[in-house]
Amino acid sequence: SSDVCSSDLSKRLTFYGVDDNAVGVLAAKLLAKKAAAAGTTTKTAIIVSGKTGSLNLVARAAGFQTQIQALGYTVYDLYDSNTDPTPPVTGSEEKPSVVASRVEQALTAHPDATLLFMPGSWPFRCTGPGTNTTGQDAGCTAKNWLQMPKFTAQSDSGPFFTAVVNDLQPELEAMAAGYVDVAIGQKLWGWGYDTVQMMYDHVRSG
Repeated sequence: SSDVCSSDLSKRLTFYGVDDNAVGVLAAKLLAKKAAAAGTTTKTAIIVSGKTGSLNLVARAAGFQTQIQALGYTVYDLYDSNTDPTPPVTGSEEKPSVVASRVEQALTAHPDATLLFMPGSWPFRCTGPGTNTTGQDAGCTAKNWLQMPKFTAQSDSGPFFTAVVNDLQPELEAMAAGYVDVAIGQKLWGWGYDTVQMMYDHVRSG
């Protein structure tokens, strides 16, 4: 969840979710391993995220940056969807087409990048024209990664490796096409099922 509260005043029964910092650390290790296996000598990475200030995204990006730097990589500026010279309207920050444009912007500025980490998977979440899993997006088309020419060219020519967070059908399709190298999954079904069991056990047994 992106609204985790560390305050002792929180009345939440518990929090059930991933360790977001650990997600970023794992992504860094897996990408670096792939790059090393491919004989990559240029150690440069970029991070493209979604909405600025989302605690889960911040923690994933921080974990990735700390770990990848420890492995000898240079991390270029983190590009988020609010850095557009013409800022998107409120609520559109994580639309696939908006984040896809940030990927293109980052690769234009840093064509020598060999690693890309996204603490989500926005450009790959499109299901068809005008719709996607995070809301309406007129710029979204099926297989939206094909709307990122610099990204696809860099992925095709290599060495260039991408990690995303989510491992559902869109991400796996992009992986099968060769445009995602690491997809870190989350226990989505379990978050619903297990939390109901937790609440039931709490009410029943205290």
